[in-house]
Amino acid sequence: MMNQRIGIPSSESLPRLLIVDDNPSMIRLLATIFEKDYSISFATDGKSALEMVEQEPPCLILLDVMMPEMDGYEVCKRLKSNVLTAEIPIVFVTAKSNSEEEIYALNLGAVDYLCKPISPQIAKIRVKNHIRNKYTQGFSTMAMDALSLAMLIVDEEGMIKYINTCAKELLNTKIRSLTVKEDRLSAVSFSDKSKLSAFITAATSEEEIRSAMFLRDDEVRQVFITPLPSIPFMLNVKIPLALVLITEPNETLSELQLMGKLYDLSPAELRVASALLAGKSPGEYANEAGLTLHTVRSQLKNLFSKTYTRRQAELVALLSKLPPLRR
Repeated sequence: MMNQRIGIPSSESLPRLLIVDDNPSMIRLLATIFEKDYSISFATDGKSALEMVEQEPPCLILLDVMMPEMDGYEVCKRLKSNVLTAEIPIVFVTAKSNSEEEIYALNLGAVDYLCKPISPQIAKIRVKNHIRNKYTQGFSTMAMDALSLAMLIVDEEGMIKYINTCAKELLNTKIRSLTVKEDRLSAVSFSDKSKLSAFITAATSEEEIRSAMFLRDDEVRQVFITPLPSIPFMLNVKIPLALVLITEPNETLSELQLMGKLYDLSPAELRVASALLAGKSPGEYANEAGLTLHTVRSQLKNLFSKTYTRRQAELVALLSKLPPLRR
Protein backbone atom coordinates (compact mmCIF):
# COMPACT_ATOMS: atom_id res chain seq x y z
CA MET A 1 0.00 0.00 0.00
CA MET A 2 1.39 3.39 -0.96
CA ASN A 3 0.41 6.85 0.16
CA GLN A 4 2.87 9.25 -1.39
CA ARG A 5 3.52 12.51 -3.21
CA ILE A 6 5.61 12.69 -6.36
CA GLY A 7 6.15 15.09 -9.22
CA ILE A 8 8.38 17.89 -10.42
CA PRO A 9 7.85 20.68 -9.66
CA SER A 10 6.41 19.88 -6.25
CA SER A 11 5.23 23.40 -5.40
CA GLU A 12 2.28 23.41 -3.02
CA SER A 13 0.89 26.35 -4.96
CA LEU A 14 0.06 24.02 -7.85
CA PRO A 15 -3.34 22.31 -8.01
CA ARG A 16 -3.01 18.78 -6.63
CA LEU A 17 -4.09 15.64 -8.48
CA LEU A 18 -4.56 12.30 -6.73
CA ILE A 19 -3.85 9.25 -8.91
CA VAL A 20 -5.40 6.01 -7.63
CA ASP A 21 -4.25 2.87 -9.46
CA ASP A 22 -2.82 -0.50 -8.38
CA ASN A 23 -0.49 -0.54 -11.39
CA PRO A 24 2.80 1.33 -10.69
CA SER A 25 3.48 1.68 -14.43
CA MET A 26 0.15 3.48 -14.93
CA ILE A 27 0.89 5.78 -12.00
CA ARG A 28 4.26 6.68 -13.54
CA LEU A 29 2.64 7.33 -16.92
CA LEU A 30 -0.05 9.61 -15.51
CA ALA A 31 2.48 11.39 -13.30
CA THR A 32 4.66 12.05 -16.35
CA ILE A 33 1.68 13.52 -18.23
CA PHE A 34 0.57 15.87 -15.46
CA GLU A 35 3.64 16.61 -13.32
CA LYS A 36 4.55 19.89 -15.06
CA ASP A 37 1.18 21.48 -14.30
CA TYR A 38 0.12 19.82 -11.05
CA SER A 39 1.38 18.56 -7.73
CA ILE A 40 0.93 14.78 -7.85
CA SER A 41 -0.08 12.38 -5.06
CA PHE A 42 -0.84 8.71 -5.57
CA ALA A 43 -2.31 5.66 -3.85
CA THR A 44 -2.39 2.05 -4.99
CA ASP A 45 -5.60 0.95 -3.28
CA GLY A 46 -9.00 2.36 -2.40
CA LYS A 47 -8.58 2.41 1.37
CA SER A 48 -5.42 4.52 1.35
CA ALA A 49 -6.96 6.77 -1.30
CA LEU A 50 -9.94 7.54 0.96
CA GLU A 51 -7.59 8.27 3.86
CA MET A 52 -5.54 10.65 1.72
CA VAL A 53 -8.60 12.52 0.47
CA GLU A 54 -9.85 12.96 4.02
CA GLN A 55 -6.49 14.28 5.20
CA GLU A 56 -5.86 16.60 2.24
CA PRO A 57 -8.58 16.91 -0.43
CA PRO A 58 -7.13 17.13 -3.96
CA CYS A 59 -8.59 19.30 -6.70
CA LEU A 60 -9.26 16.23 -8.90
CA ILE A 61 -8.94 12.43 -8.66
CA LEU A 62 -7.82 10.12 -11.48
CA LEU A 63 -9.33 6.80 -10.44
CA ASP A 64 -8.80 3.27 -11.75
CA VAL A 65 -11.83 0.94 -11.77
CA MET A 66 -10.27 -2.49 -11.31
CA MET A 67 -8.41 -2.67 -7.99
CA PRO A 68 -8.24 -5.42 -5.36
CA GLU A 69 -10.36 -5.33 -2.18
CA MET A 70 -12.12 -2.05 -3.04
CA ASP A 71 -12.71 -1.17 -6.69
CA GLY A 72 -12.91 2.34 -8.10
CA TYR A 73 -16.70 2.35 -8.20
CA GLU A 74 -16.87 1.76 -4.45
CA VAL A 75 -14.28 4.48 -3.83
CA CYS A 76 -16.38 6.88 -5.92
CA LYS A 77 -19.57 5.97 -4.02
CA ARG A 78 -17.93 6.65 -0.66
CA LEU A 79 -16.49 9.97 -1.79
CA LYS A 80 -19.80 11.14 -3.21
CA SER A 81 -21.71 10.12 -0.07
CA ASN A 82 -19.47 12.28 2.13
CA VAL A 83 -20.39 15.99 2.15
CA LEU A 84 -16.72 16.87 2.70
CA THR A 85 -15.55 15.11 -0.47
CA ALA A 86 -18.65 15.02 -2.69
CA GLU A 87 -17.61 18.03 -4.79
CA ILE A 88 -14.17 16.70 -5.78
CA PRO A 89 -14.20 15.88 -9.53
CA ILE A 90 -13.49 12.22 -10.28
CA VAL A 91 -12.19 11.05 -13.65
CA PHE A 92 -12.16 7.28 -14.16
CA VAL A 93 -9.13 5.93 -16.06
CA THR A 94 -9.82 2.33 -17.00
CA ALA A 95 -9.41 -0.48 -19.51
CA LYS A 96 -13.19 -1.07 -19.41
CA SER A 97 -14.25 0.57 -22.66
CA ASN A 98 -17.89 -0.50 -23.09
CA SER A 99 -20.68 2.07 -22.91
CA GLU A 100 -22.51 0.30 -20.06
CA GLU A 101 -19.52 0.74 -17.76
CA GLU A 102 -19.13 4.37 -18.77
CA ILE A 103 -22.81 5.11 -18.11
CA TYR A 104 -22.59 3.43 -14.72
CA ALA A 105 -19.50 5.45 -13.77
CA LEU A 106 -21.04 8.76 -14.82
CA ASN A 107 -24.24 7.95 -12.91
CA LEU A 108 -22.11 7.48 -9.78
CA GLY A 109 -21.10 11.13 -10.10
CA ALA A 110 -17.83 10.96 -12.05
CA VAL A 111 -17.22 13.92 -14.37
CA ASP A 112 -15.39 11.91 -17.05
CA TYR A 113 -14.35 8.44 -18.20
CA LEU A 114 -11.01 7.91 -19.98
CA CYS A 115 -10.31 4.55 -21.60
CA LYS A 116 -6.84 3.01 -21.65
CA PRO A 117 -4.62 3.44 -23.56
CA ILE A 118 -5.19 7.14 -22.97
CA SER A 119 -4.15 10.04 -25.16
CA PRO A 120 -1.90 12.34 -23.09
CA GLN A 121 -3.07 15.44 -24.95
CA ILE A 122 -6.77 14.63 -24.55
CA ALA A 123 -6.30 13.68 -20.91
CA LYS A 124 -4.54 16.99 -20.15
CA ILE A 125 -7.26 19.04 -21.84
CA ARG A 126 -10.08 17.22 -20.08
CA VAL A 127 -8.48 17.46 -16.66
CA LYS A 128 -7.75 21.17 -17.19
CA ASN A 129 -11.36 21.80 -18.20
CA HIS A 130 -12.79 19.91 -15.22
CA ILE A 131 -10.59 21.83 -12.79
CA ARG A 132 -11.52 25.11 -14.45
CA ASN A 133 -15.22 24.21 -14.15
CA LYS A 134 -14.68 23.42 -10.47
CA TYR A 135 -13.11 26.83 -9.95
CA THR A 136 -15.96 28.71 -11.61
CA GLN A 137 -18.80 27.08 -9.65
CA GLY A 138 -20.32 29.35 -7.02
CA PHE A 139 -18.47 32.59 -6.33
CA SER A 140 -15.27 33.12 -8.25
CA THR A 141 -12.53 35.28 -6.82
CA MET A 142 -13.17 37.89 -9.49
CA ALA A 143 -16.88 37.99 -8.66
CA MET A 144 -16.14 38.37 -4.97
CA ASP A 145 -13.70 41.19 -5.64
CA ALA A 146 -16.27 42.97 -7.80
CA LEU A 147 -19.02 42.93 -5.15
CA SER A 148 -19.59 46.08 -3.14
CA LEU A 149 -20.16 43.96 -0.04
CA ALA A 150 -17.00 43.29 1.95
CA MET A 151 -16.22 39.58 2.14
CA LEU A 152 -13.73 37.48 4.04
CA ILE A 153 -13.32 33.74 4.39
CA VAL A 154 -12.20 32.62 7.82
CA ASP A 155 -11.75 29.32 9.61
CA GLU A 156 -13.04 28.44 13.08
CA GLU A 157 -10.10 30.24 14.68
CA GLY A 158 -10.76 33.45 12.78
CA MET A 159 -7.74 32.93 10.49
CA ILE A 160 -8.33 34.70 7.17
CA LYS A 161 -8.15 32.42 4.11
CA TYR A 162 -9.46 34.97 1.60
CA ILE A 163 -10.28 38.67 1.72
CA ASN A 164 -11.65 40.79 -1.12
CA THR A 165 -10.66 44.36 -1.92
CA CYS A 166 -13.68 45.97 -0.31
CA ALA A 167 -13.12 44.10 2.96
CA LYS A 168 -9.47 45.15 3.03
CA GLU A 169 -10.44 48.79 2.63
CA LEU A 170 -13.08 48.63 5.35
CA LEU A 171 -10.86 46.84 7.85
CA ASN A 172 -7.84 49.00 7.15
CA THR A 173 -9.46 52.42 7.15
CA LYS A 174 -13.02 52.46 8.45
CA ILE A 175 -14.01 49.80 10.96
CA ARG A 176 -12.33 50.24 14.32
CA SER A 177 -14.41 47.50 15.96
CA LEU A 178 -12.85 44.84 13.72
CA THR A 179 -9.14 44.40 13.14
CA VAL A 180 -6.81 42.10 11.24
CA LYS A 181 -3.70 41.08 13.16
CA GLU A 182 -1.33 38.39 11.88
CA ASP A 183 -3.92 37.35 9.30
CA ARG A 184 -6.54 36.76 12.00
CA LEU A 185 -9.91 38.49 12.15
CA SER A 186 -10.58 39.92 15.60
CA ALA A 187 -12.69 42.54 17.36
CA VAL A 188 -11.52 45.43 19.51
CA SER A 189 -14.12 45.47 22.28
CA PHE A 190 -14.55 42.44 24.55
CA SER A 191 -18.29 42.13 23.83
CA ASP A 192 -17.82 42.29 20.05
CA LYS A 193 -14.87 39.90 20.23
CA SER A 194 -16.92 37.31 22.13
CA LYS A 195 -19.83 37.75 19.75
CA LEU A 196 -17.67 37.45 16.65
CA SER A 197 -15.89 34.38 18.00
CA ALA A 198 -19.21 32.72 18.80
CA PHE A 199 -20.58 33.46 15.33
CA ILE A 200 -17.52 32.09 13.55
CA THR A 201 -17.50 28.95 15.68
CA ALA A 202 -21.20 28.35 15.14
CA ALA A 203 -21.05 28.97 11.40
CA THR A 204 -18.14 26.59 10.89
CA SER A 205 -19.69 23.79 12.92
CA GLU A 206 -23.34 23.96 11.82
CA GLU A 207 -25.08 24.07 8.46
CA GLU A 208 -27.43 26.91 9.36
CA ILE A 209 -26.45 30.49 8.64
CA ARG A 210 -26.15 32.50 11.82
CA SER A 211 -27.84 35.76 12.79
CA ALA A 212 -26.34 39.12 11.97
CA MET A 213 -24.30 40.97 14.55
CA PHE A 214 -24.10 44.76 14.75
CA LEU A 215 -20.82 46.62 15.25
CA ARG A 216 -21.01 50.16 16.54
CA ASP A 217 -18.25 52.61 15.78
CA ASP A 218 -19.11 56.13 14.74
CA GLU A 219 -21.44 54.44 12.24
CA VAL A 220 -23.36 51.17 12.45
CA ARG A 221 -22.39 48.15 10.36
CA GLN A 222 -23.82 44.65 10.14
CA VAL A 223 -21.71 41.53 10.04
CA PHE A 224 -23.07 38.23 8.69
CA ILE A 225 -21.39 34.86 9.25
CA THR A 226 -22.18 32.19 6.65
CA PRO A 227 -20.85 28.58 6.68
CA LEU A 228 -19.05 27.35 3.58
CA PRO A 229 -19.10 23.56 3.11
CA SER A 230 -16.80 23.81 0.09
CA ILE A 231 -14.76 26.50 -1.64
CA PRO A 232 -14.66 25.90 -5.41
CA PHE A 233 -11.90 28.40 -6.12
CA MET A 234 -9.65 27.55 -3.15
CA LEU A 235 -7.46 24.47 -3.34
CA ASN A 236 -6.12 22.38 -0.47
CA VAL A 237 -7.91 24.41 2.21
CA LYS A 238 -9.56 22.29 4.84
CA ILE A 239 -12.98 23.17 6.17
CA PRO A 240 -14.59 24.35 8.35
CA LEU A 241 -14.65 27.82 6.82
CA ALA A 242 -17.10 30.70 7.02
CA LEU A 243 -17.84 33.70 4.86
CA VAL A 244 -17.96 37.03 6.71
CA LEU A 245 -20.06 39.77 5.09
CA ILE A 246 -19.76 43.38 6.26
CA THR A 247 -22.15 46.13 5.19
CA GLU A 248 -21.31 49.74 4.41
CA PRO A 249 -21.80 52.39 7.16
CA ASN A 250 -25.39 52.72 8.39
CA GLU A 251 -26.55 50.27 5.73
CA THR A 252 -29.16 48.11 7.45
CA LEU A 253 -30.09 45.44 4.92
CA SER A 254 -33.31 43.52 4.70
CA GLU A 255 -33.16 39.84 3.77
CA LEU A 256 -34.10 40.69 0.18
CA GLN A 257 -31.55 43.50 -0.05
CA LEU A 258 -28.84 41.16 1.19
CA MET A 259 -29.93 38.58 -1.37
CA GLY A 260 -29.67 41.18 -4.11
CA LYS A 261 -26.17 42.21 -3.04
CA LEU A 262 -24.91 38.65 -2.71
CA TYR A 263 -26.06 37.55 -6.15
CA ASP A 264 -26.08 40.90 -8.01
CA LEU A 265 -29.81 40.67 -8.73
CA SER A 266 -31.75 43.34 -10.58
CA PRO A 267 -34.92 44.74 -8.93
CA ALA A 268 -37.05 42.63 -11.32
CA GLU A 269 -35.09 39.46 -10.50
CA LEU A 270 -35.34 40.26 -6.81
CA ARG A 271 -39.13 40.52 -7.05
CA VAL A 272 -39.28 37.11 -8.75
CA ALA A 273 -37.06 35.62 -6.04
CA SER A 274 -39.27 37.14 -3.34
CA ALA A 275 -42.39 35.64 -4.95
CA LEU A 276 -40.80 32.19 -5.14
CA LEU A 277 -39.76 32.38 -1.50
CA ALA A 278 -43.36 33.27 -0.65
CA GLY A 279 -44.47 30.00 -2.28
CA LYS A 280 -45.85 31.41 -5.51
CA SER A 281 -45.37 29.73 -8.86
CA PRO A 282 -43.95 31.67 -11.84
CA GLY A 283 -47.45 31.69 -13.37
CA GLU A 284 -49.05 33.06 -10.21
CA TYR A 285 -46.46 35.81 -9.95
CA ALA A 286 -46.88 36.69 -13.65
CA ASN A 287 -50.64 37.13 -13.19
CA GLU A 288 -50.19 39.12 -9.99
CA ALA A 289 -47.52 41.42 -11.48
CA GLY A 290 -49.23 41.84 -14.85
CA LEU A 291 -46.32 40.25 -16.70
CA THR A 292 -46.18 37.58 -19.36
CA LEU A 293 -45.08 34.12 -18.27
CA HIS A 294 -42.29 34.36 -20.85
CA THR A 295 -40.90 37.46 -19.09
CA VAL A 296 -40.99 35.80 -15.68
CA ARG A 297 -39.32 32.66 -17.02
CA SER A 298 -36.60 34.80 -18.57
CA GLN A 299 -35.97 36.45 -15.18
CA LEU A 300 -36.00 33.01 -13.54
CA LYS A 301 -33.37 31.84 -16.04
CA ASN A 302 -31.20 34.81 -15.01
CA LEU A 303 -31.66 33.82 -11.35
CA PHE A 304 -30.47 30.28 -12.10
CA SER A 305 -27.40 31.66 -13.88
CA LYS A 306 -26.46 34.14 -11.14
CA THR A 307 -26.96 31.70 -8.25
CA TYR A 308 -25.50 28.65 -10.03
CA THR A 309 -28.67 26.64 -9.52
CA ARG A 310 -30.59 24.59 -12.09
CA ARG A 311 -34.08 24.06 -10.70
CA GLN A 312 -36.66 26.17 -8.91
CA ALA A 313 -36.58 24.01 -5.77
CA GLU A 314 -32.79 24.28 -5.66
CA LEU A 315 -32.98 28.07 -6.04
CA VAL A 316 -35.55 28.45 -3.26
CA ALA A 317 -33.52 26.20 -0.96
CA LEU A 318 -30.43 28.35 -1.53
CA LEU A 319 -32.13 31.71 -1.08
CA SER A 320 -34.06 30.61 2.01
CA LYS A 321 -30.75 30.15 3.85
CA LEU A 322 -30.01 33.86 4.09
CA PRO A 323 -29.07 35.00 7.59
CA PRO A 324 -31.96 36.29 9.70
CA LEU A 325 -31.60 39.94 10.65
CA ARG A 326 -31.75 40.25 14.39
CA ARG A 327 -30.25 42.77 16.76
